[in-house]
Amino acid sequence: MQTNPRQWLVWCLTNGVPGIVAAIALLFWPPFAVEGFAWNVPVRMSAIFLGASFVYRIGVFVSIMR
Repeated sequence: MQTNPRQWLVWCLTNGVPGIVAAIALLFWPPFAVEGFAWNVPVRMSAIFLGASFVYRIGVFVSIMR
């Protein structure tokens, strides 16, 4: 089955938008990592690592969209 660019765009936005929200929350709002994330991340450096990973994920989806 062939895919068209519109399908890729929808797929990237479906996966990329939650990544943007999680990256901003993990990097700039420390209580989110302890209370609101999928699991507790009490160590700040671990939350920064996860936030940076989500930033990388955003780059991957942007490159796929392009």
